[in-house]
Amino acid sequence: VSPVLSFSSSEEEETEKMALLIAKVCACSSPTVASSVSSYIASKKQSSLIRDAQSHTKSPYYRSQISHVYDAKLQITGDNITFSSSSSKNAPVRISGKVRDRFDLGDKLALVTTDRQSGFDRMLALVPFKGQVLNLTSAYWFEMTEHIIPNHIVSVPHGNVSVVKKCTPFPIEFVVRAYVTGSTST
Repeated sequence: VSPVLSFSSSEEEETEKMALLIAKVCACSSPTVASSVSSYIASKKQSSLIRDAQSHTKSPYYRSQISHVYDAKLQITGDNITFSSSSSKNAPVRISGKVRDRFDLGDKLALVTTDRQSGFDRMLALVPFKGQVLNLTSAYWFEMTEHIIPNHIVSVPHGNVSVVKKCTPFPIEFVVRAYVTGSTST
C-alpha cells in the first residue's frame, strides 16, 4: 500500500514552482516543452489577472472609495435609461451588449455607451464616467474624419448616447495592442 501524501497550500505552491523550474530547464533543449511551458505560464497569468480584477472591484474597500467620489445613482448602466416621449408600452426594446446597449428607434438606433468594464469575456466592474469618455472620444473622431468618409453619427444628445443611422455592418473587427505588426506569425 502506497502512503497517501497530503500537502498544505504553501507546500503545493512550492511543489508547483519546483516543477515549473524543472520544466523551464527542460525547455532549453526541447521546443515542444518550451511551447508547453509558455502556454502554461500564459494561462496562469490570465487566471491571476481575472482573479485579481474581480476581487479588487468587489472588495468593500474599493466600493467605499468609489462611493466617496461618485454617486452610483447617476451611473449609466443601461438599466436606468428612459425615453420621455414614449409610454412604457411603446418604449424601444433594449438589446444589451458587453459595453453598449442598443435601442431601435425605427430608421435610427440609440447607442448607449455604459460604464460597464469588460475583460476576458466577463463584466468586471462599473467604471465611473467610462461610457462618457468612450462615447465622446468616438464622436470626436467621427467628426474629425467625416470629410474623409461618411459615418453613421446623427447626433450625440448626451455624453453616453449616440443616435446613429441604421447601417449594414461590414463584419470585420481588428484590435491593435502593443504592436502594429510583427507580434505574431500572421
